[in-house]
Amino acid sequence: MYATTLADELLCIRVDDGSLIWSRQSGYQGERWTLNGTPAIAHGVVFFGGLDGTAYAWKAEDGAPLWKTPLGAPIRTSVCALESGIVMGTVNGLLHLLDAEDGSVRSQLNLGKEPSAAIVEVDGRLLVGTDWIYRSSELMCVDSSLSHIAWTLKSPEGTSWSTPRPYVYGDRIFLGNNRGEIFEHGMADGRLMRSTRLEGVIRGIRLADDVLYVGNQDGMVSAIRR
Repeated sequence: MYATTLADELLCIRVDDGSLIWSRQSGYQGERWTLNGTPAIAHGVVFFGGLDGTAYAWKAEDGAPLWKTPLGAPIRTSVCALESGIVMGTVNGLLHLLDAEDGSVRSQLNLGKEPSAAIVEVDGRLLVGTDWIYRSSELMCVDSSLSHIAWTLKSPEGTSWSTPRPYVYGDRIFLGNNRGEIFEHGMADGRLMRSTRLEGVIRGIRLADDVLYVGNQDGMVSAIRR
């Protein structure tokens, strides 16, 4: 199991007893309360985006370093592993597609806003949150080669998207905001399909047996039959 700390450290932990197998730390020396993103694991390699603005690759088994690539600004998104490489975002508004073998930058896309949430891959497209949990946050749909932005969903005026990541079910995307609203959008073009309003800051959304389960920040779980 792999976990990150507020000190921008990656830990490899033994699942059966919780003991530490190995750890690696970026060169970040700033405030320890700053949140970082989650790593990605593919083909026996752990990919990590550091708050020091560097992308790292370590062997998953023993933490041996494979490569590191400076990207010029802190990395605040999760790392997303694709067949074409790995994707992560920096606070200067850029998405980066790196070669998984050597860390070279294959392409970049300027989003114009800070990417700062989990990057979710769906059928060759990427869902990327910008200015997440802040007012006027957005969800952008980007092609996996980082050539263009297909569409953008802005949070309603005066609100912010509050779910840690978009929830994708089939061809639908579900998002919640800090005003208790849940929105269902089509994946193809981002078109709004339906919405409903509950209470509190929405944190978790899941769909099972045509029932939508929604959890808020106050610990309340609601079930809505669609």
